Amino acid sequence: ETLLVRSAIMAVRQGMQRWESRNGSMSDLHRMLGKVPLEALLYLLAKEDKPEQHEKLTRYIYQGRQMKIDISGADLIRMGVEPGPMIGRILDEVLAAKLDDEDMSREAQLTLAGRLALQFAAEEERRKAEMLQEKLEAKLEVLENKVRDQDKVIASQSRELESLRPQVEGKEELVRILADAQNLLDQTI
Repeated sequence: ETLLVRSAIMAVRQGMQRWESRNGSMSDLHRMLGKVPLEALLYLLAKEDKPEQHEKLTRYIYQGRQMKIDISGADLIRMGVEPGPMIGRILDEVLAAKLDDEDMSREAQLTLAGRLALQFAAEEERRKAEMLQEKLEAKLEVLENKVRDQDKVIASQSRELESLRPQVEGKEELVRILADAQNLLDQTI
């Protein structure tokens, strides 16, 4: 467990430096720190030497981590969102928005959730369409390869037939000669 905390601290310190350099928002901080163990956060807080970042990290640890939104998965289901991972994604994004605007009303949260549901559903449909297109392109490639293979077989058989043509023409001449000979024989008998 100690190794897990240490690796989390190292990864988070790098992320925190990027966050500090662009003066990131509380929602960015939440996305970065939401799954980090409390021990690692407290260590980061003790090591933070910039007053403004120290204040934001303190606020996140003692307020942001405990912040709750005013809507639930049941609200989203009533809005028509199918039960599944999308509900969690939407609720996480609403929480992130509330971290940036602590006074965000329930109605504003529901409105945002509705927009996010449409956005995520469109992204999911786009992803499914891309996957289907990839599958169709792969099947088309297989079919094109089969057609090329058949074309090679046909070309090979055509060359073989062409090479047999002189033999066939010679045999046709022989058959004519034999037929003429048979006719002569039949006439003499």
